[in-house]
Amino acid sequence: MAAGLYLFVFGVLLSVASVLAVPTYFMDSILECVNYEVEVKISPTLVRGKFASVLEPNAPTTCVMHFYPDMSKSGMTLSAKFSDLNIRAADVEVSIFDGKDTSKQLGSYKQNDSPPKNPLKATSKYLTVRLTRNRNATDYDFTLQLTLVPVTSSSASFHASHIHILWLSIFVAISLLKL
Repeated sequence: MAAGLYLFVFGVLLSVASVLAVPTYFMDSILECVNYEVEVKISPTLVRGKFASVLEPNAPTTCVMHFYPDMSKSGMTLSAKFSDLNIRAADVEVSIFDGKDTSKQLGSYKQNDSPPKNPLKATSKYLTVRLTRNRNATDYDFTLQLTLVPVTSSSASFHASHIHILWLSIFVAISLLKL
């Protein structure tokens, strides 16, 4: 009986710990950087880069990850804020883009750059992060926090006005059918 209770309590604690864990993606890991898309379900989600070639001699020199908000939460987008940005090596760059491609850059950070004061906010479905570095560059580290945030008020009000017009049209159509 006592063993069963201990197993139950352990299972509950393990479940709680897994929910409270912060998802973290390492941009300089050969195991994690496979140019993929990540659905951000938990806020914050961390994106990290730190001393790649010290830990993994074959760590990628370029990594691109595409992040998008939890699909079950409509009206949300992503914002990105550095909690740590220390690029001391030349030939290292961290870039953040609004969208899945690299045409709309929100920010780019190189040697000795300071992080932006305000979060960078995506206006599209995706927020893309790219790390490029020289194979020998190891003196850098950064932590980028991705947070689920509501879309801009202008986008939300635009969406809300379309819904209002749709309902108004349905009401008018039903009213005309009754005549």
